Amino acid sequence: MPRAAVADPLDAYAGLLVGSPAGERHLAYFVSSHGFGHATRAGAVMAALRAHDPALNLHVFTEAPAWLFAESVPGGVTYHRAVTDVGVVQHSALSEDLPATLRRLDDFLPFDPHLLRHWADWLRQLRCSLVVCDIAPLGLAVAQAAELPSVLIENFTWDWIYEPYIAAEPGFARHLPSLRVAFALATYHLQAEPICQPDPAATGTLPPIGRLPRQTRAATRAALGLAPHERLVLVTLGGMAGDLPLPPAGSGPADTVYVVPGGSDEPRRAGQRLLLPHHAAFFHPDLIHAGDAVVGKLGYSTVVEACQAGVPFGYVPRAGFRESPVMAAFVQSHLPSVEIPVDVFPSGGWGAHAAQLLSHRPSPPAAPNGADVAADYILGWMA
Repeated sequence: MPRAAVADPLDAYAGLLVGSPAGERHLAYFVSSHGFGHATRAGAVMAALRAHDPALNLHVFTEAPAWLFAESVPGGVTYHRAVTDVGVVQHSALSEDLPATLRRLDDFLPFDPHLLRHWADWLRQLRCSLVVCDIAPLGLAVAQAAELPSVLIENFTWDWIYEPYIAAEPGFARHLPSLRVAFALATYHLQAEPICQPDPAATGTLPPIGRLPRQTRAATRAALGLAPHERLVLVTLGGMAGDLPLPPAGSGPADTVYVVPGGSDEPRRAGQRLLLPHHAAFFHPDLIHAGDAVVGKLGYSTVVEACQAGVPFGYVPRAGFRESPVMAAFVQSHLPSVEIPVDVFPSGGWGAHAAQLLSHRPSPPAAPNGADVAADYILGWMA
């Protein structure tokens, strides 16, 4: 697995830039740190870029874990730790902390001009010729300060997400204008399906963007130690770790193994439970393609990668998150699916839902992958 080189702001100029050969192309990619979905979507696009141009230098600015990009992008990336947006602070994977989110927004916006100049100078030193942003508004403002063209890739923007929160926390209203101004700075605007708020003025529309598997279904199942008769249900809440509420023994199909990324610091099997670390030897899309079903929240990357595999999806709606109904409608129209009520999931009482889900046959995998379409756009704009 390639490593993600980590650039520290204190030693970037002394270490990262010295000896950088002339003529190489450099791309800056600012990525939202909200969950893992934006990082994996950006990783899929960067993998497609690297496939088209193996010599392309990819500089990632985010607080999402460096290992996500190292495992998603062949050849690795140069990782710059940066707060690129606030997202939504969460009590858990299925509930939001609006007061904490608002406090973070108050600290983040409006952008500090000194911070913008710092990152703009850095991009010039890196010789980046284009800035791509996965809903991270800071990157668009930095691109403007550096006088570089920018690309916004999104299926929603944060002003759209925050808008309904105003009823509960009126302070959100003061940040919507500056966010809308920031998102409008993009030179090019690409919307990735499923799109929450279609923009007729967008530069282009992308098919769903997801990472592709690297192993066969049989190879992944063998590596997991599954018996031929056992059925795999992947249980995921995106980037949220910890104990997930699994059905108790005897409440679901006896031949089912529940595989939980982020469920343990070390791989561990106990009966029907197979717990894995987030950063395991298993590439997440391989786990999805090896599965007989996926159960989890309606996060972008999980939904898209399940659709690419054609795997039945048991989804838990997120009542407080505006994207959730859009993702639910997409799942319902593209996959065999079962809704697991949000009040049932935390108790682990969804064994019957798992049985219903496993009664469905897989659907044909979705195509094409929007990552390749996005890469074609981006490389054309770098020319």
